[in-house]
Amino acid sequence: MRNTHRRVFERVASLSLISLCRELRIHFGHLNEDEGRAVRLWLELESYSEMVPEGCPVVLRRLFISQCRSALRVLAQVPDWSYLRVPAASPHPQLDRRSRLHLIN
Repeated sequence: MRNTHRRVFERVASLSLISLCRELRIHFGHLNEDEGRAVRLWLELESYSEMVPEGCPVVLRRLFISQCRSALRVLAQVPDWSYLRVPAASPHPQLDRRSRLHLIN
């Protein structure tokens, strides 16, 4: 479990700011929690600092905490920023209506 925690932590710590914002948005959505409320609570309590695995280098710890705080501030201040939209997992291509006409008798 400890190794899995460290791997997940390192993966999250390596995310870009935009990717971390998107991941947090997805997480809050899965909680069925109002995003704005969740963001304010996380910023106030800073509980993400408790997610740092034991024995983590200080530099990586500071980077992680800084990235989390920055991502939460972005979500709090510019929640409608176009870069934060989570891309669809498998977008459906638009059908060409002309190609359907030959199927109609």
